[in-house]
Amino acid sequence: MTHLLDIALALGLVLNFALLGSSRIGGCVLWMAIQGALYAMVPLAAGETVTLRLLVLAIAALAMKGGIFPWLLIRLRRRTTFHFEVEPYLGFVASLLVGVVLLAGAATLGQRLHAGPRAYDAGLLTTSFFTILTGLLLIVTRRKAVMQVVGYLVLENGIYLFGVGTVVEAPMLVELGVLLDAFVAVFVMSIAVYNLSREFEGTDVDKLAELKG
Repeated sequence: MTHLLDIALALGLVLNFALLGSSRIGGCVLWMAIQGALYAMVPLAAGETVTLRLLVLAIAALAMKGGIFPWLLIRLRRRTTFHFEVEPYLGFVASLLVGVVLLAGAATLGQRLHAGPRAYDAGLLTTSFFTILTGLLLIVTRRKAVMQVVGYLVLENGIYLFGVGTVVEAPMLVELGVLLDAFVAVFVMSIAVYNLSREFEGTDVDKLAELKG
């Protein structure tokens, strides 16, 4: 199981850089979906034994992260008129360079927590922190509103991974509650993006201040 966990975490790091370097919104949705599905399987790879609780959590997370969330974004893309290009405020090369700096910071923080009184998996902590920071970077540096949704989902992937690796005693109801909150947030943001596209024939976040209820 340890080798599977290491492979999953390594792929998660690569997918973060793919998200930062992708110039197509469809590609970002695809990478986000693959990352979400990958992280959904982490509880099974990290656990010594596969319990019913872990299995239900993994299946629910896989269905939402790898299925429902990407489907909502694809459906939103078909109903709006935005271009398929990401159009970042910060260029792709610069985003990748910032990503390297964020990865170094995440690794430093992960090592410090790993060396604390309760030892957590350093690789899992590093990947979760880097995923959270990648989501925040996407939210801040991408012009299209749909990319704000993608960034939020990447951020949620990181929070989910951190919770799986550290809050092992948390009831499954709490863990599934995080997924439900993410679903509601994506649903609301999808409505906002659709209204933005209908009113302004575009989804630049600069126009959000002009969108009235």
